[in-house]
Parts: sequence; C-alpha cells; structure tokens
Amino acid sequence: MPYLNKLVEKYRSNDVIFLAPLPENRETINKVLLKNRFDYTIIPEATSLFSSLDMPGYPYHLIVDRDGVIRYIQTGTINTKTGKKIAESDLPEAIDRILN
Repeated sequence: MPYLNKLVEKYRSNDVIFLAPLPENRETINKVLLKNRFDYTIIPEATSLFSSLDMPGYPYHLIVDRDGVIRYIQTGTINTKTGKKIAESDLPEAIDRILN
C-alpha cells in the first residue's frame, strides 16, 4: 500500500482517480484501514463490479480518466515478466500515457 499511496500523491494535481473496489463490506474494510493507510477511493461491496469486469480477485488496479472512463485495468502486485512492482513501473507508465 505505501507504493500505491505514493502514486496517489504524485498524481493528485492531475486529478487522476484511484479506485479500490472490494467485495467486503465497509465495516470489514475499516478494520483493515485502521492498521494500514490506503489513499485510494474505496468501493465497498463491489461484487457486481467484480462480476461485470470479470475481476478474479484483488489487488486489481483501475485508472479512471477525467471523463470517468476506466482507461487501465491491472491485477496483481508484481509484473511477472519484469519482476518489478506494478505500483513502481506499470501503473505510473500507464498513468503517464493516459495523461499525455
């Protein structure tokens, strides 16, 4: 989560929206957030979103543009091809492409 929080801070002035859809209810999520700060916009009880986007689980990264269009979807924490953390390589590259 710290790497993801750094992305939120880095792109805050660009109005990039980071979403964290979760199947759990708000109470369960809040218990986790008491121990771990997470700056994404949390969407609790998002089972219908998981189903409609065919999301197998999480972490599942969604990047939404200024028009509210989902422009990037990525799952996992490590890029299996490069071995790099997605939050340090794939996500910033995708955000930069979308912003330019």
